[in-house]
Amino acid sequence: MSRGERISTSGGEELNQNLFGALGTDSLASGTPGGEDSLSKKGEKRRSGKQENAGVGRRRVDIRREKSGRGGKTVTVVSGLSFVGAEKREELARRLRKEMGVGGAAKGTHIELQGDQRDKLVAFFQAEGYRPVLAGG
Repeated sequence: MSRGERISTSGGEELNQNLFGALGTDSLASGTPGGEDSLSKKGEKRRSGKQENAGVGRRRVDIRREKSGRGGKTVTVVSGLSFVGAEKREELARRLRKEMGVGGAAKGTHIELQGDQRDKLVAFFQAEGYRPVLAGG
């Protein structure tokens, strides 16, 4: 190819084709596989499954132990409480401090308690109807 010749980048006729033009809407409405009827059934199944399981995943709380950045002191952090309102989270922190007999605070969307309280917290949250998950070391 010499320097004077240029390649056309306009696309030409072959790039102006409508690839989906041959597909008609008749096959979608006729109930054929992949048609409108099968899509609506799948959508109904999905929606009903979500409604049945609503709230199940929201009751999960993560319980982990942390030491880093705390001067060597162990702290148990309860996170995943974003579905609980701020007032309820404060009240829950107050109940946890009293039940465990330790200090602690509600900070943002999580609760911090002094010491390693993971085993006690698992029993507490199971009794309250939450789904506790131990995370980290």
